[in-house]
Amino acid sequence: MVRYLIILLILSSCSSTKLLNRAIKKDPTILHNTTIRDTIQITKVDSIPYIVNDTIRYKLVEKVTDTIVEFKYKYITAPITRQQTRLNSKEGRLLIKQKEETARLVARLNKRNKAIETRLKKAVSRHENRSGTWYWFFIIGLLIGAFVVLYIKR
Repeated sequence: MVRYLIILLILSSCSSTKLLNRAIKKDPTILHNTTIRDTIQITKVDSIPYIVNDTIRYKLVEKVTDTIVEFKYKYITAPITRQQTRLNSKEGRLLIKQKEETARLVARLNKRNKAIETRLKKAVSRHENRSGTWYWFFIIGLLIGAFVVLYIKR
């Protein structure tokens, strides 16, 4: 029971990228170039031999030196996981596929627009080539109407 609880807690814990994003939200200056300097004390132990009554003895001498160490960090990043690299490559493939699809749709729409333009030009030319025949029909209709009215009233 405890094992399952521990495994559940490990699997539901935050990832490193989530923690990094949270830290960036709190303090965005951590992304800037930073130089960390630290002073380290290095101790060297030397032994100096000297003779006392036919025996060799050693005197230990410690030398302490201060050294300044610098570390330059450009910015902080979380390591990219295998799943993220897979998703990035899939995203790239989908982007290429989407560009091809939009190019195909644009070509199809251009073709459709050309067809509509040619039909419109034909309709305009038909309309312009028409003579004023409707005037004749109007005049003939008036004459027939007047003729019918005159003969019906008599």
